[in-house]
Amino acid sequence: MNVSTIKISLVMLLIAGCSPDPKQNNIDINALSERNTVEETALENERQAKMELFEKNLQSVVENQVFDNEKALLEDVDNLQSKTKTQLLKAQKLERLLAEEALLESAKSRADDLVSQ
Repeated sequence: MNVSTIKISLVMLLIAGCSPDPKQNNIDINALSERNTVEETALENERQAKMELFEKNLQSVVENQVFDNEKALLEDVDNLQSKTKTQLLKAQKLERLLAEEALLESAKSRADDLVSQ
């Protein structure tokens, strides 16, 4: 055997020794496939949990906005009732003053009539 044949034989033995066993390769692919499936399931569960949390937060924000809007409307109603009550009291006071003024005018007119007779 010459040196080049020995070198080629050694290289072939090294290549054959480094090559993975096809059965081991299939097991690794199956294990990787199962691992990938588990990871995808975990990612999907995490995504679902994040979506549920987002939906709960969004619902909470909407409920808070509804509460704030209802509170503002109730405050507006209270303010309108207060203004209406104030205006009603002013109108009643003005009505009393006008009635008193009419009575005074009537009394003055009678007094003038009595004096002129």
